[in-house]
Amino acid sequence: MKKIKALVYILSILLIVGVILTTIGFYYFDWFPEREYYGHMYSGWMMPFGMIGMVLFWIFIAFVVITFFEDRENSKKDNALELLKERLSKGEISIQEYETIYKRLKD
Repeated sequence: MKKIKALVYILSILLIVGVILTTIGFYYFDWFPEREYYGHMYSGWMMPFGMIGMVLFWIFIAFVVITFFEDRENSKKDNALELLKERLSKGEISIQEYETIYKRLKD
């Protein structure tokens, strides 16, 4: 659940940054009659915004890959240890059985 909340948080930030950069781009580099070279691709000044957008895109892709594919083996071990502790607390296994299984899981 934490990963989904983090993903929503990052997506919200990226959306807000994208809207702000787009607004700045259209406000500052839009067509102005007093400019000598107006109306054609914002005089080339939108390029930095495209580069920033591309960097944000790849940061997002890296975040998704790292968040959803990292450390799955350790989480399986942690789940097994949690289940083992739960079984001990319920009295389903003895302390000796717990210690034996715990050592096997740690290896």
